[in-house]
Amino acid sequence: MKRKIICFLLIFIFTLTSIGYAVNISIDGNKVGFTSQSGVPFVDSNSRTQVPLRVTMESFGATVGWNNNTRTATVEKDNIKVEVPIDQSYIIKNGQKIKNDTAATIKGGKTYLPIRVVLESLGASVGWDGTTQTVTVTKEPIEEIKIHFIDVGQADCILIELPNNEEILIDAGNKDDSYTIINYLNNLGIDHIEYFVLTHFHEDHIGSASAVLNAFYV
Repeated sequence: MKRKIICFLLIFIFTLTSIGYAVNISIDGNKVGFTSQSGVPFVDSNSRTQVPLRVTMESFGATVGWNNNTRTATVEKDNIKVEVPIDQSYIIKNGQKIKNDTAATIKGGKTYLPIRVVLESLGASVGWDGTTQTVTVTKEPIEEIKIHFIDVGQADCILIELPNNEEILIDAGNKDDSYTIINYLNNLGIDHIEYFVLTHFHEDHIGSASAVLNAFYV
């Protein structure tokens, strides 16, 4: 009896590692429906979720195509074109090659794409809900706070860009750092600063403060 149980477990584990286990896909909170005809998402040997091409990408609002000569799937949305060649560990976004750690594949006559790299290239945010075994997709990317540590040597100067297009500048390095700081901000297209924070009155924190105030509307 024990031998039968062990054999069954080994077969079960081998099956999981060979074909992957099924997962759910949710786009903006709506679960994508899959059938035997459309194909079902699975996790490949590289631990990456592969999804049926047409039903998944059309549920995302993209148009899909197929080039039989090059065996390449195409996905287009909002002036972004993503080309996904079969059995190649890269995709091409608007002509630019992006490496990936797994490849699109054809299984049971159906084309499957690695969901994360394709949808993130189309501007989506892709996450994972382990409790429900669901890949969560949000069409609009989550707005991020960007933090820049401006190189002013041993001094301090930090720029924070908020999602609402507001900027916070913390400290302003030494007096000789004014060109570096102003040039850095100009290269980012910044012409005004909403908040200018001087943490304390040491020269390596406020040295270029007057130059910043003269160069930008604060």
